[in-house]
Amino acid sequence: MALYFNNKTNQTKFSGSKNYGNSIYDYEIFLLPVKDISYRNEIINRITNRIRNGQVCLDITEDLVKDTLDYDGSAYGFVREKGTQDEGSGSLQIYNWCSLKRKGNSLDNIQVWINDVCRITAPNTKKSVISPVKVLFYLFEQLIIHNIQKEDVYLMVEPKEGPILVPIYNTYGFTIVSPTDCPKNKGKDASIIMRKTITIDPNYANFPFEQPVLSNNIVTAQSAGKKTIIRRYKRHVKISKRKAIKRKTIKRKTIKRKINKK
Repeated sequence: MALYFNNKTNQTKFSGSKNYGNSIYDYEIFLLPVKDISYRNEIINRITNRIRNGQVCLDITEDLVKDTLDYDGSAYGFVREKGTQDEGSGSLQIYNWCSLKRKGNSLDNIQVWINDVCRITAPNTKKSVISPVKVLFYLFEQLIIHNIQKEDVYLMVEPKEGPILVPIYNTYGFTIVSPTDCPKNKGKDASIIMRKTITIDPNYANFPFEQPVLSNNIVTAQSAGKKTIIRRYKRHVKISKRKAIKRKTIKRKTIKRKINKK
């Protein structure tokens, strides 16, 4: 079940620069859903053209990207140090993968996940001193805590990549989640789940959509953001139920027609 990032602007693409570790990093972040065809094509082309060791990074196809562009609780991000071709990219998605509490509208029952992470450095190009992936994570973290007031972020690591990626993500502040804290992640294909507690940067105000949605009543920014998410969650549930009822209705009508023909 997807939830929304708050975006009261008419923008889809947000571009800017961030001073991180005494270096300037350029970024582009796209808030989904993306309807503009030019932005859709830009995201598809940039994600599917990330070539690493002669292959598309993570084997992500055009169809897979298209499927996410209408997914409301998502964002794509691209970061590179200014003047270089060393780029980190990935996506954010809001959904419940760990909690068994499927019912209820509490933000406590959903997680925000970093997905599709890849770093591509053009041939014969010097790598950045600080990985652009680390800067991308920082931008994502600030988006999460400022925008929907969630205080942690998650990611998944394939078991075969654990020996390489887990130590890297440890340096970024992520730790492995106990299986008891993510009971849905089980079985032979279970991933390594990692989580990081987010620290808010009070000076960070580069993104116009990071401002919390305010209510007409006097409430805290955190409760205002949660109320907005809950309203959208309820609406999403109602729409999903209507669609499910419609599918069942169509199926019954089809069966009835077949019986009549016989």
